[in-house]
Amino acid sequence: MTRVREVYERAVAQVPPSTEKRHWRRYIFTWLNYALFEELETKDLTRAREIYAAALKLVPHKQFTFAKLWTQFAEFELRQLDLAAARKVMGSAIGIAPKEKLFKDYIQLELNLREFDRCRMLYQKWLEHDASNASAWIRFTELEALLQDVDRARALFELAISQPAMDMPELIWKSYIDFEFDEEEYDNTRSLYERLLERTSHVKVWVSFAQFEANAGQAEADALSGANDDDDDEEEGAEPAEKPEVDQVAVDEAKTRGLERARGVFQRGYDDLKKKGLKEERVVLLEAWKALEASEGAAAELMKVEAMLPRVVKKMRKIDGGDAMEEYYDMIFADDETGANPASAKFLGKLPPWGRARARAGGIGWLMVTALLLFLFELCRARARVEDEGGGDEGQRGRRRVGRGGGGIRGRVGRRGAGRRGQGGPGGMTRGVNSGLFLGAVLLKRNCPTRCRSLTRASGKWRVLLCSYVGLCWFEKRAEAQSVSAP
Repeated sequence: MTRVREVYERAVAQVPPSTEKRHWRRYIFTWLNYALFEELETKDLTRAREIYAAALKLVPHKQFTFAKLWTQFAEFELRQLDLAAARKVMGSAIGIAPKEKLFKDYIQLELNLREFDRCRMLYQKWLEHDASNASAWIRFTELEALLQDVDRARALFELAISQPAMDMPELIWKSYIDFEFDEEEYDNTRSLYERLLERTSHVKVWVSFAQFEANAGQAEADALSGANDDDDDEEEGAEPAEKPEVDQVAVDEAKTRGLERARGVFQRGYDDLKKKGLKEERVVLLEAWKALEASEGAAAELMKVEAMLPRVVKKMRKIDGGDAMEEYYDMIFADDETGANPASAKFLGKLPPWGRARARAGGIGWLMVTALLLFLFELCRARARVEDEGGGDEGQRGRRRVGRGGGGIRGRVGRRGAGRRGQGGPGGMTRGVNSGLFLGAVLLKRNCPTRCRSLTRASGKWRVLLCSYVGLCWFEKRAEAQSVSAP
């Protein structure tokens, strides 16, 4: 024992010459091991107390301190059943070197002793020392919530969010919102979100607000259905009480109201982020909206949100105002495209939702498919007009003459007149074909201007479409000329 003590004495005599904390860590642990040796091995409690006091005198507390040294000294006094001495040590610690770890350890000590009034006093001292510490405010409110003093906890939250400076204010707001939600004060929670949005319109706030509305609707539905009722308080052997009848209509309405409120919040957030030009944040919000609709919403609402998602396109831009160009990826949203190219949006509106989504997401290939769909749409509509209207009065007279005269010149003229004067003859069908091709051509030109600078520089698909359109226009003119020149 004596030899070990001599080794410890030689070790603690080597005081670090620098004032950097990293050079003192191993030295302080030597003191702590020395004190534990005297307490546990030699049972010399007086010498162990002197070792703790000597170590505390050597540490330059103005530059740094060691919370473990103070805490271990206080725990030593507690093991000796000297509570007053332990409190004196911790009080000296927060007085000489106030540190967050020391406040937490002292409060935990009093909390273990169930001295709640002392805990409140220590939290007040901590906040007087550093009112911008969000952790102190949150721990203080958690203590009041543990003691079921809701009004005091709410007052502390109000004081916290009114502080001019706070290291992490988002933690305060989140804790306050969670507190009100746990208390089932949904109106207060909704009011807190509105107040928070007045300070910041971060996408995470919008997403959290919408998820709260959905969760609040689900909680109301669970309350109406009795899903949260606890049966643990029933006495053993007692007959279970009959459950009341559940109004399923009211349960579904509560859940639907929550989803509608969530959709409204998502739409508000989307409009706000769109106004500020934040594309990445809009994508994050739409993904959260899509996940909500996929899990709890309807298929129609899910398709609506999917149609709002952007498509990624590759673009070119100049580097630092020079002639060099670089590629970059940009996101084009459907509503932005509607404002920039209303004609394209009008044409795309003729497609079903799945066709619009694929056309916007697929680039030039799916734009060609869109043009083909428009072409087929106009063609089918023209053929329907032919079948419904039968070619007009002149066509009918021409057919009667064909039946009587066996296909003479006037019969042929009548058939031509059916197409020219009737609403749905060959001329009407040709115009329907041309209309479809023209809509597809304009659609391509609106959405791919860089590929349609001129006919010589355009892509092969664009040339085919233009040539087809020009050829059908020529065919229509030729057919009209023949019909006019016919006797």
